[in-house]
Amino acid sequence: MSLAHVAAFVLFMLPIVVMPGPDFAVVTNVALKRGRVDGIFASIGIAVGVCFWGFVSVLGLAAVLQSSEVLFNIVKAVGAVYLGYLGIKTLAAARKASSATTSETVREKRQYRRSFTQGMLTNAMNPKAAVVFLTIIPQFLDTNDSTSGIIVLAAVLATLALAWFCTYAFFISAIRPHLQTRRAQRGIEGATGLTLTGMGVRLALETR
Repeated sequence: MSLAHVAAFVLFMLPIVVMPGPDFAVVTNVALKRGRVDGIFASIGIAVGVCFWGFVSVLGLAAVLQSSEVLFNIVKAVGAVYLGYLGIKTLAAARKASSATTSETVREKRQYRRSFTQGMLTNAMNPKAAVVFLTIIPQFLDTNDSTSGIIVLAAVLATLALAWFCTYAFFISAIRPHLQTRRAQRGIEGATGLTLTGMGVRLALETR
């Protein structure tokens, strides 16, 4: 795997990584509700989800998923239900939004495991991620290093995703103190909830 291939892969994938999607919405929601550290944990979870798809691809399971309509639809349905669950839960929270007290803020910031899990599951339950490993990554592989090349590019993609979403979490957490009013909380959580729910519906209706 040459550095030129890696550099070309990074340049190609960067716009895709930063493009708003389910991962983007989850980090936004987590960082605004629970703060910077939780946003970072969600970002780490997303990176782990990318590594999961790399592992699945190395084992050849990504190709099986892409070729099996039944299996693809099952994974897609699970991912859609999970996004819908997050969206509905966020919409419900929007109705109860109020200025956080000190004790509430501390309790929210300690939900690191939950934030990590949300990030990981959002990425790992998106079967569209398999498309990256089946159609995009092979274009940057040498003919003699398919397995090692997939591992390298999966690690590069995970690092790229981690760097972007951590940076984004820092930005969101920086403006968080200015968005603690009841109206702002309702508006943000309502918009995020609608976005997550809409993405769940779109994923459920999408075809390969």
